[in-house]
Amino acid sequence: MSFNFLQPIRALVASLSFSSLPPNATPQAVEPERNLKMVVRIGILSCYHTSGIVKEKFGEFEDVYKSFLRQTAPDGIREVVDETKGDGDYVFEAFDATASDSLPHERLDEFDCFMITGSPASANDEMEWVIRLAEFIAQVAESRPQIRFLGICFGHQIIARAMGGKVEYNGGTWEAGPTDMKLTEVGKRVFGEDTDREWTLQQLHRDHVVQTPPNFEVLGSSPITPIQGMVRFRRGRERSGIRSEAEDEIQFLTTQGHPEFSEDLTMTVVDAFVVDGMMDAETAAAAKARRGHHVDSDGVGKAMWNVILQASRSRKS
Repeated sequence: MSFNFLQPIRALVASLSFSSLPPNATPQAVEPERNLKMVVRIGILSCYHTSGIVKEKFGEFEDVYKSFLRQTAPDGIREVVDETKGDGDYVFEAFDATASDSLPHERLDEFDCFMITGSPASANDEMEWVIRLAEFIAQVAESRPQIRFLGICFGHQIIARAMGGKVEYNGGTWEAGPTDMKLTEVGKRVFGEDTDREWTLQQLHRDHVVQTPPNFEVLGSSPITPIQGMVRFRRGRERSGIRSEAEDEIQFLTTQGHPEFSEDLTMTVVDAFVVDGMMDAETAAAAKARRGHHVDSDGVGKAMWNVILQASRSRKS
């Protein structure tokens, strides 16, 4: 499937008019409010605090996700520098999902998409913040189906838990480093792949999704992890046997792998896990032996931007 990335932004901009302003008003007087509606607003729900060498080299965890989306943004789509000037197309806002009262319950209508990050925590944990995040996902999905969700690693798993799927500890078996996965036919369609080649992403996990929530479809699988990603489409009505446009729109898109992780970041975290006793030396060595393997991060980024811009188009209409 293909999408015109610029169409939703340009159409939304073209629809705005200052003709109804009071005689003494100027466009600048209302520009901040109108620009808030013009840009695509992406909420990053950060589920981990970096520390030590990881923080020193790569910054806060949400910075990794922002950088990934910046690098994979479609040509002509620019990040907002100053919302009062209308100088861009999208803006990030990060929230610490591990903190109490940090989730934007009262501001949902401002957002087009939420991206949920990875975390060393388990999606099955009964910690208060994990439960709050799962409840938030389920509530937003029900009350604001126009808002899209992207989930990576822990984000993938917590979405599965929130929406009625099942997550299990994988018996201590890691997937670490570049890992191949076989795409399903749905996965090929979502990622725009027209061959049978396997896709590869950096991985760092022991928990995995073993049962998809209702109405979710599997994107791919590996020998260790049968559900390497999920999608839920916003089903549209059929008219005279023809699918509506909403049939192909995505509400949830998740990956078990880390498209946002560079090789350097992955191996730095692997080393940190070994030092902390979370990962054995043999697993770490096997991950490092696969360094230099091609990964399909850009393809996943393109698919995620498709979802983000679909949300913008739906809000406009």
